[in-house]
Amino acid sequence: MAHLTGLQIIPAPLDRLAALLAPDRAKQLRDATARGWSLLEGRAVRNVNSTTTGGGVAEMLATLLAYGRGAGVDTRWLVIGGDAEFFTITKRLHNPCTARGVMGARWGQRSGRTTRPRLRPIWPNFANV
Repeated sequence: MAHLTGLQIIPAPLDRLAALLAPDRAKQLRDATARGWSLLEGRAVRNVNSTTTGGGVAEMLATLLAYGRGAGVDTRWLVIGGDAEFFTITKRLHNPCTARGVMGARWGQRSGRTTRPRLRPIWPNFANV
């Protein structure tokens, strides 16, 4: 069965990032942040990943979510656990979304029969993590 674990995200001040940019880029960052914040106000942005370390996604999330929190967005990082068959299927879902992905990956009934029973028990709690 799959399970979710919420990770703590320590906010990083956006000014720390803005200080590394040229003034016009820093202004673009602040403007985009203000627009994004107004769109996301009152909402949580949940990122679900299979690991906290290793691989590019986990490394990016640690930094990006900290800056999101620093900008006032309720960013959350959830780590999902499961067995090997579950992760084989989630990889088939993920790969077509990437430049190196295997286009045309098939999502069949067997995949649904494998993932649904593993996700169903955690789904009601997803909004609370």
